Amino acid sequence: MTGVALYYPPPKESLRSGTSTPNPTPRHQELKDCRLLLAEDDPDVSDVLRRALTRLGYDVDLRANCEALFDGLSARPDVVVLDVGFSSPSGGFEVCRRLRGAGNQVPVLMLMDRATGIDRVVARDSGADECLVKPFRLGDLVRCIPTLLQL
Repeated sequence: MTGVALYYPPPKESLRSGTSTPNPTPRHQELKDCRLLLAEDDPDVSDVLRRALTRLGYDVDLRANCEALFDGLSARPDVVVLDVGFSSPSGGFEVCRRLRGAGNQVPVLMLMDRATGIDRVVARDSGADECLVKPFRLGDLVRCIPTLLQL
C-alpha cells in the first residue's frame, strides 16, 4: 500500500499551559451525509480510502474507470476525489477538463503523486479546486472536505 497513512497527528501542545490538549471534534462529524465520489484505479489505495472514509461516516461511491466515474456523477456527489493518474498518466487532468467542460461545478480534490509547481498549475487549470500530494494522512484529506463544500 502506498500513498495513504491512516493516522491523525498527535495533539498539539497548548501554548499557555504546556500540556497536551485533546484534538477538537473533527468537522467531518458535522458532515455525515456528505457524498464522496472516489475516482481511484489503484485497488490498494481505493480500498483503504473507501473503508476509512466510510468508517468516518461518509457515503463513498468508488469508481475505477472514466465511464463509471461519469455514470456516478448522476448521483450528484458533494465532492469528487480524483487521482491525477486515473485511468492514464494524464487521466485525472483530462477527466477534470471534461467535467468542467460539461458545466459540472462539483468540487474536485485532485490526489497527486508529485508536488511540482507545474503539476499544481495544470491541476488548477484543468478545474481542480484543491490538490493533495501522496503520501498524505487521512486527516489531511478529511480536513479538505469542509473547505471544498463551501465553494
